[in-house]
Amino acid sequence: MVANRTLSRASDLAAEVGGEARCLEDLPALLRDVDLVVGTVAGRPSLVGPAEIAAIRSTGGSPPRYFLDLAHPRNFDPELSEDPGTFLMDLEVVHLNAAGALEAREAEVPKAEAIVAEEVGRFEAWYRGRPGVPRIRAVREQVLSLAQAEADRQGRGLQEAQRERLHQFARSLARTILHRPTVALREADPATEDGRAVLHAAQVLFGVGGEPELEPTLEPAPVGWPDSAPDVDESWDRPEDSETFALQTMAGS
Repeated sequence: MVANRTLSRASDLAAEVGGEARCLEDLPALLRDVDLVVGTVAGRPSLVGPAEIAAIRSTGGSPPRYFLDLAHPRNFDPELSEDPGTFLMDLEVVHLNAAGALEAREAEVPKAEAIVAEEVGRFEAWYRGRPGVPRIRAVREQVLSLAQAEADRQGRGLQEAQRERLHQFARSLARTILHRPTVALREADPATEDGRAVLHAAQVLFGVGGEPELEPTLEPAPVGWPDSAPDVDESWDRPEDSETFALQTMAGS
C-alpha cells in the first residue's frame, strides 16, 4: 500500500509497483495490516510513535514489526526502538551500515588486486612463452621420434608385451629428459639476448630448425588458459611421474 498526502500521487506510485493507493490520514488504520512501514514524507515528523502502537495492541491487533525511516525530519518516533517487538532503522543506522559495508569491501581490495596481479603475471609468462612453442614442439617430436626408433631397434625379436613395455619406457625416459629443456624454452623471451641464446641452443643441441618470432602475435588465450594450453604437453612438467614409471618398468623387466 502507498499512502500520500495527495491521493493522486499515491495512485501514480501504486500503479508502478502494483500496490494500493491510500490517503495519509488512513495511516493509523493501515498499520494493522502491514509488517513493514517505510517513511519518506517530508515535513511530517512523528507519523507513528509508541501511542499508535499501544492503540493497536489495546484492541487486540498486531502492529508492524519493522519501520524504515528515510525522512528528515524523522517520520517515526525514536522511542519505537525501545519496544521489544519493534525494529526501527533510520538514516543514521542506514549510514552506519553503509559505512561498515563500504569498509568491508575496501578491506577486500588488496586481495582482489593480488589476484589480478597474479593472473597478469601468469598471462605475461604465457605470452612470452608463445614464440618458443614451435621450438618446444619440434624438440619434443625429435626426441620422442629418436626414442621410439631406438625402442623399435632394441625390440626386435622380443615378444609383443615386451616390445610395448620397452616403448613405454622409451617415451617415459624421453619426457623425463625433456623436462628441463621444455621449462627453459617456455620461459625463454626472444626479445632478450639470454632468451635468444636458449632458443638457439635448442636448435643446435636437438637438431631442429626454424627461427622464433621476436615479437609474438597476441592471439586470444585458449579456453581454460593457461592450464589447458594445447600447444605444450603438460605432462613434461611432472618428471617425477615419468621417473617413477621408468623405475617400475625397469624393476618389472
